Amino acid sequence: MPKIKINKNHNLPMEELRKRAEELVEKLQDRMASLNMDYEWRPDKSGIDFKGSGFKGKVELSANGIGIMIDLSLMLAAFKGKVEERVERSLQELISA
Repeated sequence: MPKIKINKNHNLPMEELRKRAEELVEKLQDRMASLNMDYEWRPDKSGIDFKGSGFKGKVELSANGIGIMIDLSLMLAAFKGKVEERVERSLQELISA
């Protein structure tokens, strides 16, 4: 499975980071409605796990960083570059806003 892994540093308080991460995942869910994306916060609020038709991934949150890892199915492998570019841009917006 093709993998996407992006990490960014941030200076946000954890509550603000959690709020923005939720907004990011909701935005991704809207954009990928045809892929039936669903997500769930981990009980300790350290991250979000998500999955959909042809992919799965997670968002990891820490006091100074945020990371996103996505495993794409072979069916979606051709779109890896485009997905990676959009996720990179979305993470940058998340920590800059």
